[in-house]
Amino acid sequence: MEILPTAQRLSNFLMPLLPTLIMLKDEAVKEMGKDLPETAQNLWNILLGKAKDNAKLIKVAKQQVEDPDDEDYRAKFHKTVLQELEQNPTLAGELAKLMEAANIAQTMTLTEVEGKDVTQKSSRALNQNLTVTKGKLGNITQEQ
Repeated sequence: MEILPTAQRLSNFLMPLLPTLIMLKDEAVKEMGKDLPETAQNLWNILLGKAKDNAKLIKVAKQQVEDPDDEDYRAKFHKTVLQELEQNPTLAGELAKLMEAANIAQTMTLTEVEGKDVTQKSSRALNQNLTVTKGKLGNITQEQ
């Protein structure tokens, strides 16, 4: 099993949900947590519960929440998740199976694209990311 794609999917899926996931221990926020997908809560709890350095993971997650547009914080969160999964391949496998069962789609990154059409096939995917680092796309379609 490749750990890098698992870490990328996991961190991309969790990142927009971090503000609520981090604060779920606060009674005032528990009501908001009911709107989160159960899968997100399960993945986050398993990751934190089995992480070798969950204090570091929480720290970088909070930094990401404080400034969600900061690419350095985003990269740091991705790197920390990757490090945790590399240190614990069993955890990586467990999380990968959960994401597969929940049909959390793979991240698609395109580099140096100029006018290409992209078709992404998926069904019931909870999270989909398309990143273009240079250039522009033609048509983007999604087939279910």
